[in-house]
Amino acid sequence: MRRSFLPSATQCGPVLVLFVAILWGLLTPGGNRQALALAASAAVGTPGADGTPIPARPGPPAPSPSDPAPPAVPLATPEATPLAMGGGPVSATPQATTPTAVARPPLVGIPSARITPTATPTRIPSGEVSVAIVREMSPLSFTLNGWDQVATTTMVVVVSDTAPLERQPGWRLLLTIDQFAVAGAATRVLPTDAVAVRWASVACAAGAECSEFGNEVAYPLPMSAGETVPFYVAAPGSGRGRYSITLTFEVRVPATAYAGSYATKIAVEATR
Repeated sequence: MRRSFLPSATQCGPVLVLFVAILWGLLTPGGNRQALALAASAAVGTPGADGTPIPARPGPPAPSPSDPAPPAVPLATPEATPLAMGGGPVSATPQATTPTAVARPPLVGIPSARITPTATPTRIPSGEVSVAIVREMSPLSFTLNGWDQVATTTMVVVVSDTAPLERQPGWRLLLTIDQFAVAGAATRVLPTDAVAVRWASVACAAGAECSEFGNEVAYPLPMSAGETVPFYVAAPGSGRGRYSITLTFEVRVPATAYAGSYATKIAVEATR
């Protein structure tokens, strides 16, 4: 026959008092000590297996009314700890990082580079070009007859160019002629436009190696007294060697010219 035992009032009292004490301690600031004291004074023990009450363990002494109330301890709120994929828990608390100072080398003054375009000629000479008069113009002598007449005279120059043919820039020969005047009488002169280059013939100098080239100057070439005029021009890619050039001049003598022998000063030069 089964028997059921219902708790008596003496057994339910301590439990009810303990529950009220715990609730009082949670809801009332500073009520923890009062709840413990109330539970200790009201507890009468827990019944054993044979119904005999077991004396309760003595609780802490009741606090004095003059004791200050202990400060309320806030309840800690648990924080969720994220889990890493395939591993254990990973702390979500950010760690303070201290930036690392990177030492930079001191700047050294570097002058700004400037690029200047340079015009490079198609042909760069690697030799010199020179010219010289090897036979000067003879004094101009004529017989006055009361009519305008034309006298002729010649002069020979030699030009030399040592630049390689594949790098030959060509050259230009320049001529300057002063006004014809009677020797010993500077005021007895011919007109300033009396002279013209009638023709120029070129030949390779004896024993020299020459390249074929064409002259870019057209004749007859008028000459003004004191003016420098190109009288022979070798095109780029030609003119290498040593050449003899004979110039034929035409000199117009007006009917009113003074009698005598006329002479002038002539200068030649070579340029690229």
